[in-house]
Amino acid sequence: MSPRMYREFLKPRYARLWQRAKELANVKVMLHSCGSVGRCLPDLIEAGFDAVTPVQISAKNMDAASLKREFGKDIVLWGGGCDTQWMLSRGTPDAVSEHVKHQVEILRQEGGFVFQQVINILGDVLAENFLVMFDAARSAVRAS
Repeated sequence: MSPRMYREFLKPRYARLWQRAKELANVKVMLHSCGSVGRCLPDLIEAGFDAVTPVQISAKNMDAASLKREFGKDIVLWGGGCDTQWMLSRGTPDAVSEHVKHQVEILRQEGGFVFQQVINILGDVLAENFLVMFDAARSAVRAS
C-alpha cells in the first residue's frame, strides 16, 4: 500500500479509532505491519500509534539505525533484534550472536525498544541459533 493510499483510506479511520480508545482507557496502540512501513511511519505516528511490530529490518526502508534515528523518540520499535528470514535460519551461531549484539546496540539507545526477532521463528532455524539469539541479547543488555 502506498503512503497516499494509507493517508486517504486508513489514516482518518485509524486516527479516530485510536483517539477514542485512548479517551476510554490508558492504552497504547501497537500495529502489526510486516514489510516496508518506514515511509508510512510519520503518518501512523500522527494518527496516534505508539509502537510498531515487527521491525522487519530486511525490508526496504527499514534499516534499524535510520528508524531509530528518525522515529525512536516517537514510537517503540518492537522487534528488529534478529533477522529471522536470513540470519537466524542461515547464519552460523557466531554470525547470529554478532548480528544480535549489533542490532540491540543500535535499537536500545535511549529506550523505546523491545527485543524480539523480526517475525516468527521459521521451521528451518537450528535450535542452537535460537538459543544463541537470546544469549546474545541478554549479553548485549548486561554489557551496558
